[in-house]
Amino acid sequence: YLVAVLRGAQHTPTIEEALKRYQRDELIKLPSDLRTSIFRIALNKFGESAWTRLRDAYSQVDDAEFKRQVLQTIGTSDDQKIVEMTIEYALTDVRSQDVSFVLNGIANGGEQSRLTLWNTFKQRYQELFKRFGSGNFGWSGIVTAVISHFKSHESANEIEQFFQSVDVGAARRKIDQTLEDIRCKADQSERDRQVLQAWLSTQKFDRP
Repeated sequence: YLVAVLRGAQHTPTIEEALKRYQRDELIKLPSDLRTSIFRIALNKFGESAWTRLRDAYSQVDDAEFKRQVLQTIGTSDDQKIVEMTIEYALTDVRSQDVSFVLNGIANGGEQSRLTLWNTFKQRYQELFKRFGSGNFGWSGIVTAVISHFKSHESANEIEQFFQSVDVGAARRKIDQTLEDIRCKADQSERDRQVLQAWLSTQKFDRP
């Protein structure tokens, strides 16, 4: 967890050590608790070459935990081309029961990646529903992965409107629960904003 925090803070010694290990070691030999952070750092440093290395390692290594960690991080890049490559990879080459791991990682990677995934999901919805939605338990997980990281009432309203216009199969209950969660997050964010604003209004800051 600490390494993930330092990575998010762009802590230079942490970034440098992660890149050194990524370049020096076989990926499967990296400490399991550091892999996802190292993978994310490498993706944002080396781009497509790192993406290709992760994809190939996923195919070559049999370890279940390692495979899951690759799927969870392979789309967590700031480069939207890599995000788009990962979406295509997930929908064509990854086992149906594992697709949600990849999509959840993308959606958790940042606002732009989340929007890219959502727009692709809408554009290809009928294709995806035909493949995953009919009698497939993983469909609810896929839908949840795509929408659960949104945080605003505007997003919730857009998502709700879209799913009212299409057949959602067995995912209806999960969609309703996720929409409720999104709206709860939005309400909490607004309450926090008001509390912070009120506190700031009581403070006296020295002007430069």
